[in-house]
Amino acid sequence: MSKALERGVELSIEKSKDWIKRSAAQDYPSAFDKLGLMAANGEGQAADPVKTLALFERGLELGDASAIVNPGTAYRKGCGHALDGTGKNFGP
Repeated sequence: MSKALERGVELSIEKSKDWIKRSAAQDYPSAFDKLGLMAANGEGQAADPVKTLALFERGLELGDASAIVNPGTAYRKGCGHALDGTGKNFGP
């Protein structure tokens, strides 16, 4: 554990998202998984299943092994895609 975490740091979704976005801007694969989870859970934004799936898939394209299960789960639940052909999105 880092010394900063041992002393404690303030909880800040905004700062967390900013740092993770910086990693994503450099195509760091696991950053997309983290951003996808934040989008799925509505952390720092409204929950967005379409954005969630796109982020998970980008992480996969870049080879993030930890992201492999998340797109499968999204497809299983119909997150980010219409299940009935109407174009309506079914959320998590």
